[in-house]
Amino acid sequence: MTDAPAPIPHTADTPATESPPAPRRRRRWLRGLLILLFLLIAIPLGLVAWLLGSESGLRQAAALANRFGGGMIAIDGVSGRVLDGMRLGEVRVRTADLRLDLQGAELRWTPRALFDKRAEVARLAVDSVALATRPSNEPAPPPAEPAPLRLPLALDVATVAVGELKVCAWADSQSGPCGEDEPTFAIKNFTTGVTSDG
Repeated sequence: MTDAPAPIPHTADTPATESPPAPRRRRRWLRGLLILLFLLIAIPLGLVAWLLGSESGLRQAAALANRFGGGMIAIDGVSGRVLDGMRLGEVRVRTADLRLDLQGAELRWTPRALFDKRAEVARLAVDSVALATRPSNEPAPPPAEPAPLRLPLALDVATVAVGELKVCAWADSQSGPCGEDEPTFAIKNFTTGVTSDG
């Protein structure tokens, strides 16, 4: 049988053995900090990826717009994804001076072209647009030469298609843009394309 050395009693002459500084505690604290930093970055990025890259994310974004739009905007019939193509069945905008109804709005685009400082849209279309603005009591300003329009990136829209565009006179009694009245301006089956180098 081996005798274990007896512990040395602690006296004023013999210092107590201090435990070394806890490197494990420091590593654990650093690991926790790194995990927290990772989560603070990963969660918002994941949320943005979900909103932009999935149909359920697009539907949730539309539901948030409906909920927090203060009754000014209503979006229904959402399908597709923001990152490649989406369709909005109906969009209604109501402000004190504007009534706008869009039916069948569609966007097909290539978002990765933004990295080349280009907005590349294959198709921007709407089945119908109805619009009414409240007339102003202010006199119209005299016509002036428009300022040059400089876009921050190049623009290429292959197809812009409007099935029907109606501009209607404002009537306080109606809730929609046109009601039963005839539009003051109407155009049907309009298609064009747009290209600009910025």
